[in-house]
Amino acid sequence: MENNFYKKFCDGDDTAFAEIVKLYKKRLFAFIYKFTKNLNDSEDLLQELFIKIFKYRDFYREECKFDHFIFKITSNLCKDYYKKNKSGCVLKEHRSYQAIPEGSALEKQERDKLILDHISALPYKQKIVINLLVYENKSYAEISQITGFSIPSVKSLIFRARNFLKKKLTPQLF
Repeated sequence: MENNFYKKFCDGDDTAFAEIVKLYKKRLFAFIYKFTKNLNDSEDLLQELFIKIFKYRDFYREECKFDHFIFKITSNLCKDYYKKNKSGCVLKEHRSYQAIPEGSALEKQERDKLILDHISALPYKQKIVINLLVYENKSYAEISQITGFSIPSVKSLIFRARNFLKKKLTPQLF
């Protein structure tokens, strides 16, 4: 469905681009926010992303999924953001957490925030593959295609990220 919008957009139909923005805006914003942890930066990067899609529309190959094309651009933007902001703290807001038991919605929200904080502490490559795997439900092959990492590298990065998260989260969650 979205490939049709993109094809029309590549042929000069600006209303098709508006449909693409509408279709992907929330999903891409959520993906970007997991990297930046900053609403303003996320909004800026999202706007920059759609400008790049507009600018590089001629580079889209119809035999590829539009999803892969757009997430490749998104992952590159996040990579650039990560490089620029690497000198800052790994976790912008570090708080000490007590163990969070299963229970209320508030506790689930706190647990989810704790997990996201630890994901944000991962090195860039591990962070991008975990986000694509967990939040975008991409396969190893799709992650490889989006990131340009080999499938064995993707598997290794996911393994290391999971081990890090398990080591950090187990004492806090259980």
